[in-house]
Amino acid sequence: NESQSALLPAITVQRSGPPWTSAGAGSASAGAQWRRVYVSGRARGDLPDGAAELAVHLAPARQTVDLGPAYVINLGPDVDPADLPQNELDYPGRAPDAAWRAKADARIAAVRTGPLELQVVDADGRPVPGAKVHAKLARHAFGFGTFLGQDPNAGDAEAAKLREILDDGFDYATASHYWQDWGWPSADGRKRALGTMRFLKDRGVPYRTHVTVYPHENNWPTFVRELKDDPAAMRKAVLDHTREVMGHVRRLGARSTDVVNEPRHGPHLADALGREVYVEIFNAAREAAPDVELFLNDFGILNNGGHNTANVAFYHELIREMLEAGAPLGGIGFQGHFGSSLTPLPRLIEVLDDFAQYGLPLHITEFDIDTLDEAGRADYTRDALTAAFSHPAVEAFVIWGVLPSPHWLPHAAPFTEDLEPKPVYHAWKKLVKETWHTDEHVRTDEGGVARLRGYYGDYDLTLTAPGGAETAARVTHEKGGGPVRVTLEP
Repeated sequence: NESQSALLPAITVQRSGPPWTSAGAGSASAGAQWRRVYVSGRARGDLPDGAAELAVHLAPARQTVDLGPAYVINLGPDVDPADLPQNELDYPGRAPDAAWRAKADARIAAVRTGPLELQVVDADGRPVPGAKVHAKLARHAFGFGTFLGQDPNAGDAEAAKLREILDDGFDYATASHYWQDWGWPSADGRKRALGTMRFLKDRGVPYRTHVTVYPHENNWPTFVRELKDDPAAMRKAVLDHTREVMGHVRRLGARSTDVVNEPRHGPHLADALGREVYVEIFNAAREAAPDVELFLNDFGILNNGGHNTANVAFYHELIREMLEAGAPLGGIGFQGHFGSSLTPLPRLIEVLDDFAQYGLPLHITEFDIDTLDEAGRADYTRDALTAAFSHPAVEAFVIWGVLPSPHWLPHAAPFTEDLEPKPVYHAWKKLVKETWHTDEHVRTDEGGVARLRGYYGDYDLTLTAPGGAETAARVTHEKGGGPVRVTLEP
């Protein structure tokens, strides 16, 4: 699957017939190496001799899983399942003193921060010496984002919590306009998509969207499927759909969008119309949305140790082919779904280096980790985010949803079903809102200039004149930008 691992969504010790009474259940993922998997729980009733089984569910995907010996142990009634062994993650470079960390921190300081010079003047344009300046980062230039998996405009508790989390821990977001029948082609799906984009635009949250064309035939909407025997009509329908969606994406202010998703794992549209259809889709998207960055997006590039050679080779081939054909490719997306086989951080950076050769923005578009090990999930999220933030070509890192109810892997969400934060959210917020944060108090010199060094992004300023008058202002600190002029009102 996307994490290059097998999914075992349920492993259950249970009665082997009605009422299927459970004596313990869990889930797991498995990578290329043998691993021990723990499942535990408390029996809800006796299991008669000869009437019990160990059930391993494998149906969520077409997959091959090798199973080794299994042991079922009754530990008696007085053991707390929370005290039993759990399935734990580990990865090279996890140690606090791992060598890659110092290099990443040095790159972050060089790439993500810079000097900010504020020229403070009065209403007549004269410099104001001795003014106090409080500069606080309000929104990063880097896209620390989350996917909005449910309607943020809804009136329920989950939507209210989603709005709160978005304000609390994120500077960026992803809105969906899926092209499956339940997405954009349906009245409800389109209304929800437009409502989410409008919500983000109105709140001033920079965002990307997902996805205009999903070429796997299992994801074709009916209006495409019905034209399978008429390639010319199918091509026109796909391009018309692209122009329609992208017109709204532009109107509602998205910065970027996934135009084509998973082309390697969904070759069916290219099989039907030729691979040149991808260039045509991108040209149609550019026609409708001249100012929006247009992304390819695929999985299986960063994960499984970063050695998915066939996936990497295909992605390079398609990117080069599209650029040579003049396609307006504006960025490269990497999904980032991880299972138990976690990519070492130096290798993660090497893969990003490999794709930075095209001079295009790189986005980590759909990050999550399929594990029940909350400490391992938090640590690897912290470290993957650090590695990505340190890379000069990466401009966004998006967690694939925060609440479990709409999440494709509910246990991978950073919040519980009770809407409480998990360790992974605390790790995320500590980096984004505390470690990588600027909150400085400085004074203007004799020329009315205040100087500081801070992370790039939008700043809220509080200016205090020598006489005590205060002025609030919002300024943007950009890489390579010159002095910023600010007026202190009387």
